[in-house]
Formats: sequence, structure tokens, C-alpha cells
Amino acid sequence: LWIVEAACKQVGLKLQIAEKYSNFVPYEKMPEFYAGIDVLAIASSSEGGPNTALEAASVGRVLLSTHVGLVPQLLGASSGGIIVSRSVDDFIDGLKELQNKVDILPEWGAKNREEVEQRWQWGTQVKSLEYVLCGYLKEGGK
Repeated sequence: LWIVEAACKQVGLKLQIAEKYSNFVPYEKMPEFYAGIDVLAIASSSEGGPNTALEAASVGRVLLSTHVGLVPQLLGASSGGIIVSRSVDDFIDGLKELQNKVDILPEWGAKNREEVEQRWQWGTQVKSLEYVLCGYLKEGGK
């Protein structure tokens, strides 16, 4: 969090935080939260998802993120954001780049939403997992 805070302060951007300790936003209010932001910044060093990337992308938000979890797959297919290293300077550069591209952020966000609708819905993920597991079992679990 401190990386994003420092980068936003340096660039002069307003930071809105939804975090369970400092600014808790109930799950049912998260769509409103995402509607109120332009970019979701993720500065994690490791993630299982992160689900926040899929949630923000599903409502058409652009991502500025480190190379964690499913973010490279999501952005590699949609081109709806920027992947940076986990440093204040790189987040500053990413934020400045997004500021310079502010006119195309809605287009990038729409690509993210389309990507989530096509490839990240539960039904699609279940079919992918089923394909992998069935192949694994056909090979005798090897």
C-alpha cells in the first residue's frame, strides 16, 4: 500500500483505498467503489488472484499492477493496463503514462470487461479445469 500511496502523492493523484484495516468497504458496496475509480493499482509482491483485478476489470477499470497472480494473463489478452515492477519509481512512471493516455482509458477498461466476460466467468473456468484434470487422469496422474 505504501508504494501506491507514495506514487500517487508524488504524481498528485487522489488515492481511494478499500482495505480491511484502514478503510473497510463491505463486499456489497465494492461495485460502487470500483465505479468511483479510474485505475486499480496493485503493488503486491505475491497474490493468489488477485480477485480485485478481476472485479475491477469486470466493471471496466484499467489496471496498474505488479507481475502477480493472474494479472499477466488478464492484461496480456486485453491490453487494459500496465504491469510494472514493485517500486515507487515504476508506479510513478505507470501513473504518468496512464495520465498521458487518459483519453483511451475507457477503451482499455472496456477491453478488460470483455476479457473477463469471455475468459474469466465461473463456467469458463470450470470447463478449463475439467479439461486439465481429465487430461491428467487420462495420463494416469503423471
